[in-house]
Amino acid sequence: MRKCAMRTAEDMVDYLIDCTLATVEDMCWKKSISKSEFERQCSIAQTGYDFLGNKYPFTSRAKDIKIGETIYSHYSAQRADRLSR
Repeated sequence: MRKCAMRTAEDMVDYLIDCTLATVEDMCWKKSISKSEFERQCSIAQTGYDFLGNKYPFTSRAKDIKIGETIYSHYSAQRADRLSR
């Protein structure tokens, strides 16, 4: 989602989720991170994701989250995979 493509309040929330998940993805690539900051960023994104619900047609990174999966578990698994390489 690009900032100029926002048309509704839901689009704005999707955009903010995307921005937060960009931060989370960046943290996944770092060798050493603050666990509490990682959890906080995931929680912020999860709050927006839960607000919109899984029926919202996400156009951002959130579309990769499976129904029933939390953002924290999704990105924790990604981080573990990246660090094991």
